[in-house]
Amino acid sequence: MTIRKLIFTLLTVIMLFGLTACSNDGLTAGKLTVTLNGNAVEKPLTAEKLGEGYTVGNYALKYNGEPVAGVTYTEKTADLEESKRVLRSLVIGANSGAENDTLSVNGITLGSKMSEVLDTFGEPSAEEEGMWFYREMGKSEDDNFLGLRFDENDNVTWLYVRVE
Repeated sequence: MTIRKLIFTLLTVIMLFGLTACSNDGLTAGKLTVTLNGNAVEKPLTAEKLGEGYTVGNYALKYNGEPVAGVTYTEKTADLEESKRVLRSLVIGANSGAENDTLSVNGITLGSKMSEVLDTFGEPSAEEEGMWFYREMGKSEDDNFLGLRFDENDNVTWLYVRVE
């Protein structure tokens, strides 16, 4: 193989990788607008900051006693009382009993169409077992900041967003 062919092959691979790896067009966690029950989520997020009626317990966020989302906590606040723990992520599913618009990420909610997700966020960084994940370029799968699952009609049925 000549040097010219080797360089051409390497450039081709780099261009192909670059085009597919940047498919979500520079989407970052900082470019997400998250709302919960119509109110903007401010970071760092705690149940206490959400206001009256919100409680956290057993990895569930509740509003007036009704579950609205699953949660995970940041490790550094794990020893605090639950209302003061910083929430790492919010998760909501179609079977959770919550309203479709309880959790919104850039206008995407449960029931949104796959085409709306593509228009809003671009192609996912990864697709695994029927789920779409978004993460910043070069980050590992542990750094997903947005995840979605769709039903057979291409409607969002599960929504995960990192809010730390």
